[in-house]
Amino acid sequence: MSQTPEPSPSRPPLPADLPWGIHYLREDIQDLRQELRHEVGQLRGEIKEVRSEINSRLHTEIGGLREEMNTQTGGLREEMSTQIGGLREEMSTQIGGLREEVNYHRRRRWLEWGTLKGS
Repeated sequence: MSQTPEPSPSRPPLPADLPWGIHYLREDIQDLRQELRHEVGQLRGEIKEVRSEINSRLHTEIGGLREEMNTQTGGLREEMSTQIGGLREEMSTQIGGLREEVNYHRRRRWLEWGTLKGS
């Protein structure tokens, strides 16, 4: 009483050459995978080249900025050294004047003390 199922109207019967078609589809899928691997490899190589170029450019730019910064820093150091030297001279002059004034007042007091003591 077992009956063979009849093909349903929604699913057509499989043709006899279908295994060959599946075989060719598998080969096509393998070819596509191989091409995809090749393309991915090329893209990775290009990305590596771009990364290397960017690193090289950054290195060059950073080097240029360092040189510029060193030049400006050197100029600022010279300017500050000149200004500090001028301030030192000015302070030395003012301190020298204060010393003279203090010495004058000391001599004057000493003289006054001597004249008071002698009287």
